[in-house]
Amino acid sequence: MGNQLLKNYDVQDEQREGGRFVKWKLVQGTHKERQSQSITCFVFEKKLADKLDKSLRESLFEVLRNDAVKLQRLRHPNVLCVIEALSEDRASVAFATKPVECTLNTLLNQDVVLSPLELKMGLFDLAEAIAFLHNDAKLCHLALSPFTVFVDKSGKWFLGGMAYSRPLTGQSLMDCDYTWMNNTTDPSSFSLDPPIQYAAPEMTATLPGKCSPKSDIFSLALVAYECFTRRSLIQCAPNDRQGHSAQCRSLLPLRANTVPSDMQSILSSMLHPSPEMRTDINAFTQSEFFQDITIRALRFLSTLREKEDAQKVHFLRGLTKLLETSAEMNDERLLTHRVLYPLLDNLASPELYQYILPNIFCVLHKIKIDQSSFVNSVWPSLAPLLVSKEMSIDAVIMLVEQLEYLIGMASESIVQNDILPFVLKCLELHEPSIHLPCIQKLPFLSKKFPYTQMKASVLPRIVQLVLTTSTLKVRVQALMCINELFTLFDRTTISDQILHVLEKVSKLDRSPPVCMCVLGCADALSKYLGAKMTAERLLPLVLPYLAEETLTSEQFTTQLNVVKKLIQRVEEHRQKDYKRASENEKAVSQALGGSDSKDVTTSFESLLLNGPTTTPSAASRPPPPPAATAAAARRVGVDDNPFSLKPAPPAPPITAGGGGGRRGGGGGDGLLDLFDTTQTIASRTQQQGSLMDLADLLSAPSGPSKQPHMPPMPPPPSMHTGTLLNFGPSSSPTAALAPMTSLTQQQRSSPTHTSDPFAELAASRSSPLPPMPATLPPHGIHGSAFLPPSPPTTMQPSHQQSGGGGGGFSFVQQDKRKEDPFKDILKF
Repeated sequence: MGNQLLKNYDVQDEQREGGRFVKWKLVQGTHKERQSQSITCFVFEKKLADKLDKSLRESLFEVLRNDAVKLQRLRHPNVLCVIEALSEDRASVAFATKPVECTLNTLLNQDVVLSPLELKMGLFDLAEAIAFLHNDAKLCHLALSPFTVFVDKSGKWFLGGMAYSRPLTGQSLMDCDYTWMNNTTDPSSFSLDPPIQYAAPEMTATLPGKCSPKSDIFSLALVAYECFTRRSLIQCAPNDRQGHSAQCRSLLPLRANTVPSDMQSILSSMLHPSPEMRTDINAFTQSEFFQDITIRALRFLSTLREKEDAQKVHFLRGLTKLLETSAEMNDERLLTHRVLYPLLDNLASPELYQYILPNIFCVLHKIKIDQSSFVNSVWPSLAPLLVSKEMSIDAVIMLVEQLEYLIGMASESIVQNDILPFVLKCLELHEPSIHLPCIQKLPFLSKKFPYTQMKASVLPRIVQLVLTTSTLKVRVQALMCINELFTLFDRTTISDQILHVLEKVSKLDRSPPVCMCVLGCADALSKYLGAKMTAERLLPLVLPYLAEETLTSEQFTTQLNVVKKLIQRVEEHRQKDYKRASENEKAVSQALGGSDSKDVTTSFESLLLNGPTTTPSAASRPPPPPAATAAAARRVGVDDNPFSLKPAPPAPPITAGGGGGRRGGGGGDGLLDLFDTTQTIASRTQQQGSLMDLADLLSAPSGPSKQPHMPPMPPPPSMHTGTLLNFGPSSSPTAALAPMTSLTQQQRSSPTHTSDPFAELAASRSSPLPPMPATLPPHGIHGSAFLPPSPPTTMQPSHQQSGGGGGGFSFVQQDKRKEDPFKDILKF
């Protein structure tokens, strides 16, 4: 397009309208320098009229020029507004207006459902434009039809097509210049006359025809009828004047149920064949059809800026109820453009915030607006309110209550940059009525705010409210909020901030509501933090509440039940720990080949040797040979129990290489003392894990002769930690000690016996004992996982004598370790 006007705009390729009666093509465009300024260009390309005669061609261009020039002179909200004046060159004719989408004819021919309320408002807009022409501009339109009514995207109707208008004169009827003689039935041809099916009967009855303002009233009635029925009331050829006149005389009465009942009467008076009998435009606008409260409210809203402040407040209060209850107030396009946008325009007055916001959010919840439309059309008007310093408390509360909707519709950047600072500001205000709704919304808002902001900004403000507010409801609500939010934070934050504030508030306020809130928090935290924190922090927190006298019986019962529940959690946790430890110990024991059956006994020696001595149970202990048991019983002199030995005098201390008698000579009790000492050595040998036969020890010769090296004894087939050692070839300790016990009894019976007790004991044995291994097993008790391995040890004869005692044996350690844990025991 080469028109100079179009060079200043970025126009779209899509073109709409055009045709026989409209002639113009509508092109949407945006100013190249002012991107916010949108326009609709009315363009006619002259090459489309090349087929017409030169006279007709010039007449057509004159009609187009008149349309643009006459519109440019008119200024009314319901008349098409010209932004760019007519621009003509050799190729085209163009002018620009405020954005419109299409003509009413296009809208009626589409499958667009127009609600009765939207039709009412459109017809009222059209009637106001006609009244403006008749009363103020002193013009007759004379071409009123769906082709000259334009609709914008908001659904508002505008009057255009002023090419055929005539100024009013003092006469009641004026001559009409339109003949409709040159019109053809070819839809591709251009008409130089307005469409005949919307003309008044007086304009076609004679030649020349007559016209007046009443002619526009007839045409308006035909347009109104077609809006409700979607068909034209008059059907005739474009050049059939006689047919048109005949149909106009037979229009009345209107068929029932074709138009709304409250409109049928006024339409009948507007369609009267005689101009003198028709009603005027003022009667139409004041008819019953336009007097319902919904239409009146929308009309009042459209002029709200012109009203006084008191009238604005009363109207806005009533509009909220009307929006909630009126069944007609459900059309989305009407609510968006007829209600929402006018309300947003009035947000420029801070004193009206608290009255406008309820209506705005009521409409937003009714319509299905997408996020893009909200961000581009609604949010620019709402954003200044979040930082306003003149907003009332009620307005702030309204915004806080709608935070969920705002966050759901806003973009992420809006949430971070606008909504989050507003929430933090609300928490800092000293106004409990704002705190309550704000705290109630925080659980939802926490899902939209970043974790760092929740931890660093939101949580400290909630904690501060708990400790500083003087309103019980706010404190309780804040504690309930903490109970819902604590799972968001890490354990350190919970311990340092949340538990800390609970401990503080429990000392600050002991009222029953606070006690119950703290109890609920403790119960929830116990499940989250575990038994250790429950025992250390939570139970000390809630136990004092059991003594609180202000609690009712039911509250005390609740407190008691929760305390029991906390204790039960600790108990169950500890029992699981003990059970797990026992199972682990059992698993380790089984993995090392040990036996589970053991008896634990404690003695003086076991206490000194680092732990209890374990002995095999009766079921697992091998029985002694019968002969050895009987012999031992005869030697010891017991009745039934072979292990019931008579108490013996205390044994003398044994030196590292000492013999078996007392110092200073061998008395009658020397062998008895040696027996007691031998028992002590055997006990120590058990702890050390050495396997030796005490009988062989006692029968060894008392000289410096060296024992020949013997191979180590094989370990028992099943030996566990703490199991008693086997003494000699017999499996019974009593059998192994039987020869020594017999000798002891003989010594006691011969007080003058002074010979070597070891030699006599060796001679008294009827058969020699098995040889004693020279070296003990290198690892102590075979299979033990708990006793450290003992170093290889050999027994050598001792050459030292103490008093009159006989020769003995001393223990010689083979590996030279720095420290021997059994050294002191062996010396003893």
